[in-house]
Amino acid sequence: MSGTGDTDLLARGGRTSFGGFLLRLGARMPFLFIAGRMYGAEALGLFAYATMVIELMAQLATLGLKRGLAAELAEGALPEPQIVADALLLAWIAAIAGALLLVAVPGIVFPNGGGGGFDRILPLMAVAIVTSDVAIAAMAFRNRLGVAVVARSVVEPWTLAIVALAMAFTPLKRDGLLIAYAASMVAAMVASLRPLLREFGWPSGWVPHWRRLFELARANWPLAGADAAEWGSRRLDIFILGRFASAEVVGIYFIAQQIATLPGKLKSSFDSILAPVVTRTLAVGDTAGVAAHIRQVGFWIAAAQLGAGLALGFTGEASLAMFGATFAAGTGVLALLLLVEFFGAQAAISETALIYLRRKSNL
Repeated sequence: MSGTGDTDLLARGGRTSFGGFLLRLGARMPFLFIAGRMYGAEALGLFAYATMVIELMAQLATLGLKRGLAAELAEGALPEPQIVADALLLAWIAAIAGALLLVAVPGIVFPNGGGGGFDRILPLMAVAIVTSDVAIAAMAFRNRLGVAVVARSVVEPWTLAIVALAMAFTPLKRDGLLIAYAASMVAAMVASLRPLLREFGWPSGWVPHWRRLFELARANWPLAGADAAEWGSRRLDIFILGRFASAEVVGIYFIAQQIATLPGKLKSSFDSILAPVVTRTLAVGDTAGVAAHIRQVGFWIAAAQLGAGLALGFTGEASLAMFGATFAAGTGVLALLLLVEFFGAQAAISETALIYLRRKSNL
């Protein structure tokens, strides 16, 4: 594909994913409003910490396949359905192992208590998360970005909001946010797995390639480490607060963080399409073309983030108070996080080429 064709593909993919970002925003805000007004800062803080731990473990369990799968499919060592099946099996094994650890030691997920009843099995949702991640990565390789939009920007957030609202009026309100989270992860998994099976088909004649699975895990560990470091650095603040502050403080900070990270979602709008474009460009040895793609996407994201960040910053106190008067205390934190998001996105875009050229150096 020509450089112009790649740029057009990036633009189309970015527009598709940006549309998904707007849809996700439209659903995420009602959830935050429901959680803040109907459950309160303390319940929201417990939810934020528990889901952060589970998603970090799922991030590690994906073993870098969100970006590494594109390289595997581009190499074509096996039929594509079998490569996808191997990737899913590898992610499932890692996710189940991590989930069992969290089930056995509930204090990791609920440092301030909990971990009984439904809470105890919540880490098993990591299996649904990694399934969605791998399926979306495989579909992105075939430029089917609409799957990510439907699963992540429509099905997942709206399920979260609707179930949270419903649970607020039942005897299960204590676990309402966590039940809503579990329902949203399962719904997103179904929404991404069904089109995957239609697109790639059932892996006929497939048996697990155990040696290849080991090699895939070994080759991708720098990617998994880089993904976890980048993702974890954005959640380290929640971890620290969860360990040393009250759940109410965590809830206030979580609302400010959710608003501040909205411009950051603009960067993730390009993740699905940038990986396959970069891997195909590298396959023909065109490193200059990769650099051009990185510069172009970086410019698009910086321009969009600047406008979004200024708009959110100037209305920060009013935006936070919308979720409850208690949350207005996070205005100063919101301003700082918006600034960090602007520079952080450029760093994350710049590493996109390094993860394929110098994985260990990037990590």
